[in-house]
Amino acid sequence: MIDTLLVDWSGTLADDLGVTLAATNAVLTAHRKPPLDRPTFQREFELPFMRFYARFLPGCTRAQVDRPFFAAYQPLREQIPLLPAARALLTFARATGVPVYLFSTMRPDLLEGEVARHHLAGLVDGVHGGIDDKRAALGPLLARLGARPDATVFVGDMVHDVEAARAAGVRAVAVATGYSDRAALAAAHPDYLVDDLGEVIALLARDRAVERLAMPIATVGGLIVHDDGEILLVRTAKWSGKWGTPGGKIDYGETMTQAFIREVAEETGLTLTDPEFLLVQEAVFSPEFHTRKHFLLVNLRGRAHSKAVRLNYEAQAYAWVKPEAALAMELNQPTRYLIEAVFTRGQGQLGVAPRPPGGWVGPAPAAASGG
Repeated sequence: MIDTLLVDWSGTLADDLGVTLAATNAVLTAHRKPPLDRPTFQREFELPFMRFYARFLPGCTRAQVDRPFFAAYQPLREQIPLLPAARALLTFARATGVPVYLFSTMRPDLLEGEVARHHLAGLVDGVHGGIDDKRAALGPLLARLGARPDATVFVGDMVHDVEAARAAGVRAVAVATGYSDRAALAAAHPDYLVDDLGEVIALLARDRAVERLAMPIATVGGLIVHDDGEILLVRTAKWSGKWGTPGGKIDYGETMTQAFIREVAEETGLTLTDPEFLLVQEAVFSPEFHTRKHFLLVNLRGRAHSKAVRLNYEAQAYAWVKPEAALAMELNQPTRYLIEAVFTRGQGQLGVAPRPPGGWVGPAPAAASGG
């Protein structure tokens, strides 16, 4: 569930790349350096921004950057428009009860001025500017706001924003409308990579619809088995801090197998081979899950040839363990049942297992097993 939205300003809500490039070139010109074209600037610019200037103007001080930059930037500020769907995104969030906080490197007085100029004050719940390094500042901000990291999304346009989201354990939505180009954003592995803010609205709408759906929700998850026989477990806050298996909701139009492969890739960075159906569990209002939900848990098994796990926002830790060792860990009930059914009662083979506490388990119907 998404219950907090953090949004960058420059390049994400405001189309100010051209103006920033002009002001940056004014700094370079003042120091007798050649100007940059737009593709070069997008490729080379980084945050904290003084790292960028340290590469192009070694030894240059912050004051020597700020004077020519703002002399060029200030007269052009009135030309900076909002990006398409920027106002619509903030309006949608307000209408659906999701608080929005702006989180930007832009100087606080300038950021507040831009919010006022575009008449956005009534659509945001807080303005946090002057953040030199978002990677260090995002976690403390979430703590001050009392926001849950696993229910927070940070929307930004730079690789630095993706890194900040990952450092704070929140979901990263990278929008390819600003300072980092699409290829660089993709290489940073955000949780979502979108072309415009309209796609962010769709993401929020889907999240609200699914979370408010008063009917069973189909999910996939299961055993990730390495070549050496160890299985992968992850620990998540949403399952009361207990150990479980990676997984998530099945998307509309997606098969069980496709969803399993996708969810594992998103949550662990692993590529699965040889996926196979194991069993189905039903979790009805499990007291271990952080909210009141009714899940159909489709459990599969897949093979991983690497142990190089890259966790996303959903898990706080991972472990590769032998199945028998896993049973000594603090597992959530569906995971404990799955391991026992496959490795203990089933001796590693699929079979009809006894009914677990609070849910039905059985083999796949023939029509569903092909996934």
